[in-house]
Amino acid sequence: TGGHGDERGGGMYIEDSAPIVKNCILEGNSAENGGGAFLDNFTGEFVDNIVRDNEANSATNAFTGTLSYNTIGGGIYLFRSDGTVRGNEGSGNRGRTAPGIYINLGTPRIDGNRIASNSGDGSSGAGIHLDDTDAVIVNNLVLENPIGVYSATNNQDAVIAHNTISESTSTGVSLRQYSTYGGGKFYNNLVVDSGNLDVSASTYQTTVLGYYVVWESNDVFGGYNGHYSKYDPTGVDGNLSVGPKLSNDGLFVLSEDSPVVDMAQSLPNIDVSLDYYGNARPLTGADMGAVESH
Repeated sequence: TGGHGDERGGGMYIEDSAPIVKNCILEGNSAENGGGAFLDNFTGEFVDNIVRDNEANSATNAFTGTLSYNTIGGGIYLFRSDGTVRGNEGSGNRGRTAPGIYINLGTPRIDGNRIASNSGDGSSGAGIHLDDTDAVIVNNLVLENPIGVYSATNNQDAVIAHNTISESTSTGVSLRQYSTYGGGKFYNNLVVDSGNLDVSASTYQTTVLGYYVVWESNDVFGGYNGHYSKYDPTGVDGNLSVGPKLSNDGLFVLSEDSPVVDMAQSLPNIDVSLDYYGNARPLTGADMGAVESH
């Protein structure tokens, strides 16, 4: 706790190795990038840790002597990493860009984490931020962040599936495509109750969904200013816009009569056999979101 790194990894910095980091608390640390942890070419497991109240903050570059304001990864910064980040709690972290988890390059698996109440710039302050990565993002509860999931560019083979993205203070999912490269493959997610829009597509593209982004069997509902900023795929490719009837006890379990029960499409090439709580998820007839009702 209370650590500071000028450029990378306030609480923890791991490079070119594959340790198992388990049951640690990273709290109150700061660095320009990766306030809690900076994981560089990390191929190990980062499991069941608490990463809270860390900050990616401005720092003077040791080489140029200039002050940097492009602070990234308040909680965790994953750089060219193929490891697993599973079962962690990331909350109360701060940073201009990606106060939760920032992923750049590599193919990490981000599975079953609770990423909540992190704060940052409303335009890019995401719980999970993807940039030029083929990451697998599954079974996460992404709650009360400025943006739930932000997909920048070159994420065409990234998979974002069976996540519950709820109560984002601005936007649930933000898609920013500046080229013909894709923004990821989104399946079986719940994107609900956002403070502004549930899904915002780049102003530079008018047909992001279904062309630059695979968007299938997602339920998008409850955004204060609407569901989608551009093309609305409701009713196409299994997409819904209905209230999912989530429990109000903080567990985000679906009620038995939820309209998204049994509505997920099968994903035979992606391991989503367990839900957020470790309960079995059927290969066919699964529920949308991170938590199975069965």
